[in-house]
Amino acid sequence: MCPGKEYVRLEILVFMHNLVKRFRWEKVLKDEKIVLNPMPMPAKDLPVRLYPHKA
Repeated sequence: MCPGKEYVRLEILVFMHNLVKRFRWEKVLKDEKIVLNPMPMPAKDLPVRLYPHKA
């Protein structure tokens, strides 16, 4: 059992929580295509533009 694995998991969860709570986002490419190879994924890596929430 690697203690670093759980630490990294926690760090990613904290980062994602802050990203969702502090920013709103919009897709740069509105009509992004989905590629099935073997899992569904955006064709151009789903670029987004982040805007801070108004306080």
